[in-house]
This record gives sequence, C-alpha cells and structure tokens, in this order.
Amino acid sequence: MSIAFAPATPDCVLIARFQSGDPDVFDQLYYRHYNRVHGVILSVVSNPEDAQDLTQEVFLKAYQRLNTFKRASQFYSWLYRIAVNRCIDHMRRQSTHHVVINEPFCEETFYQDPVQPTAALEKDEFHCQLRTALPALTPCQRRVFLLRYQEELPLKAIARRLNRSTGTVKAHLFHAHRTLHDQLLPYFNFAL
Repeated sequence: MSIAFAPATPDCVLIARFQSGDPDVFDQLYYRHYNRVHGVILSVVSNPEDAQDLTQEVFLKAYQRLNTFKRASQFYSWLYRIAVNRCIDHMRRQSTHHVVINEPFCEETFYQDPVQPTAALEKDEFHCQLRTALPALTPCQRRVFLLRYQEELPLKAIARRLNRSTGTVKAHLFHAHRTLHDQLLPYFNFAL
C-alpha cells in the first residue's frame, strides 16, 4: 500500500521510499520533473513526437535504475544526464543531426525595430546557420554551449550540473566558440 505524499515532499524522501519497496511514489517524481526534462529534450531534438518518446524513455530508464541512485547528487541532475545521453544516442541514430535552439516567435520581437524590419529576419537566418553548425561540436561542447546560451546558466552552475570542473567547462566552451566561428565564418563573409 502506498502512502500519499504532499506535493512539497522532497525528492530524497520519495527516492528513499521507492528504494524501500514503494514503487508508486515514482509517479510523484515523474509529474514533478516531467516538464523540465521534456523541455530540455525538445530544445535539442526539436521534433515533438521524438521529444515525447525520448522523455518517456528517460523516465523508464530512471524507474529501472532508481534503486542504484546514490543520492550524492540532485535527482534532477541525474535525470538531466540521462536525458542528455538519450538525446546524444538519438542524434547518432539519425542520418542528419539537427540541434535546434527553440525561440518562441512573438510579434513584439519581430517588429521591435521599425527602422530595420529586416533585423528579425537576419536573426532568424543566423539561428538557422547556427543550427546547421552545432552538429560540428562534440557532444560535450554542444551540452556546455546550450546550457550557457539557451538555459543561460553561469559556468559554475554548468560545471555542477555536468559534474565537471569549471576549467573543463571553460575549455569546452572555448573550443565550441572556436569551432562555431570556423563554421559560421563563410556565412558572415557572405552576409557582409
């Protein structure tokens, strides 16, 4: 028999209950973290159906492996690593690798500069070129780049999330910048 927990029950308590033999508490972990995990996956794979499937796979894997979770890190950080690894596996299986930075369209940003109405179109074109260039990055560089510029995390937070040193994160970001510069240079030369 499962005990109903209040929404404020910490993850660590729910995990302890799960590891003690109460699998029904996993539902609360699932509903608590579903939107964030799905959002991360959707920002990488861009296809809503694929993102839905991958999200379900992440939670299935988490359910199957939760008994081995050591609770040394945050549950979401653990889920995040599973999600990123599933995305990498998915992209490897695809014949073309597309990483999309999703940016919601709104009329305010499109018309914010009446003097230069092409600015929004240039921004869209740049994002298109960036999406084309992102697969040139290694998986680690891509993760760091997306965490820095899409989720706008500071370097220390990225290091904590990826369980890496800040120096390693800086190195990945440096190499990502250099690779993207090389990939996008023809676009900028053409645009000028």
